[in-house]
Amino acid sequence: MAWNPTAVDRRTITFDGSLRDIAVAIGLTPEAFYRTLAQLEAEGAIDRQPGRILLT
Repeated sequence: MAWNPTAVDRRTITFDGSLRDIAVAIGLTPEAFYRTLAQLEAEGAIDRQPGRILLT
């Protein structure tokens, strides 16, 4: 798994691997991580696409 904030805008996080891998790497259960991402997306704070998360 690799985190790679793009140099162009510093708002896009690209990653290899699964969201489950990221959750485990940062010490969260996958379920808690998925719920948090869903809440942030519903609030308009992020936009999720395969392999990337954009901070809005």
